[in-house]
Amino acid sequence: MSTVTASITDCGGSSATSKSKRTVKARTRQFTSAFLYNVPPSALTGEKSNNCKQCKLFQGTVFVEELLNVNEVGSVDHVPSYQFRFGWRPDKLFCETEIIDNIHKMNEVIKTWGDCFRVMMQCSMNRYVLLELKFRDFDQERGFRDLVCRINDEFEILAELMWD
Repeated sequence: MSTVTASITDCGGSSATSKSKRTVKARTRQFTSAFLYNVPPSALTGEKSNNCKQCKLFQGTVFVEELLNVNEVGSVDHVPSYQFRFGWRPDKLFCETEIIDNIHKMNEVIKTWGDCFRVMMQCSMNRYVLLELKFRDFDQERGFRDLVCRINDEFEILAELMWD
């Protein structure tokens, strides 16, 4: 289910003084039968409220992209970053997370939550929305869970090596 690509993209910086960042998409993993749901406020606070119900917002595929940064001299950094994209095809997306490049950001963006995942989506104007990710197919869920665990372990090892 993995595809290897060699596309280079420019990601604009967040401030006027930062240069654009070039990335190479090294690999994309696809997980089908994914569902995104809203997270009602009562699920966050633990209150028993019937005012807000959980609604299915999306049904489709999760694309997990492994990105490598290209520095100014053109060499590729060997520390990967990742982005979770939700869509029907790679070019037709519903939403995506911000780029994850360290253990702190990984812990902010995606967490295992019982039998599902909580994912923080990046929206316009620096706003974020928390969504719940579930899979209909057990094998797809297991593969996704294994990949998230591997990425988390990779960032933890890198953090220990860099004294982060």
